[in-house]
Amino acid sequence: MGKKKVVKVQETKFSFPHDLIIPNRGFLPSPEVVSEDQIITIGKFFTSGYCNALIKSFTNELNLETTPLIKSKDYAVRVNDRALVEDYQSAQNLWSYLYKILLYEYNDETIIDEFQNAKGLNPQLRIYRYHKGHHFGKHYDESVNVKHPQLKGETKWTLLIYLTGDDEFIDGDTIFYDPLSKDNEPISVHPGKGTALLHKHGDDCLLHEAQLVKDGVKWVLRSDVVF
Repeated sequence: MGKKKVVKVQETKFSFPHDLIIPNRGFLPSPEVVSEDQIITIGKFFTSGYCNALIKSFTNELNLETTPLIKSKDYAVRVNDRALVEDYQSAQNLWSYLYKILLYEYNDETIIDEFQNAKGLNPQLRIYRYHKGHHFGKHYDESVNVKHPQLKGETKWTLLIYLTGDDEFIDGDTIFYDPLSKDNEPISVHPGKGTALLHKHGDDCLLHEAQLVKDGVKWVLRSDVVF
């Protein structure tokens, strides 16, 4: 199966509230390897209150555009609302928090080996909103070259932070298809609110999709890890 392309979204003028960049908390959540060298989740990466504050900020200040439905052999079918914000400082503040969790707090050698040479997060932060009926068909995430004056490199991992989760939306799982899986069963992730998910992309990306949301609203904040 050929790699389906993803339609790009135009940048939106918006500044992240700097008091909402790093959660003020007394503990660090732990990463969990879901699929070795492919998928990592971090439960309660953001607190529920922090997620709600971000959603309020996005709702009040961003003009999210609905992706046009494109049916083509070159593009994955996608229907959701999106916005793109370039904010280098917010991305790097977020990276400092993520980096500490991945490399320092729990001493997982597999994770350390994978991320010890990472430089930061892509300053192009994307906000996704999936209403009832929205979905994103099977596709691969491509690597991109980041050419920001303060950060240059190639992206190798996708970072998804689910600002809603649990019973706030029905279905809407992120589903991965691993051709090397012994039981040939897909890996389905229905996140808890505030969960972060990292998955490898580029040449090593697993085919995956965002399942159709049957009810509720699914909010996601996305970036990419730069090497």
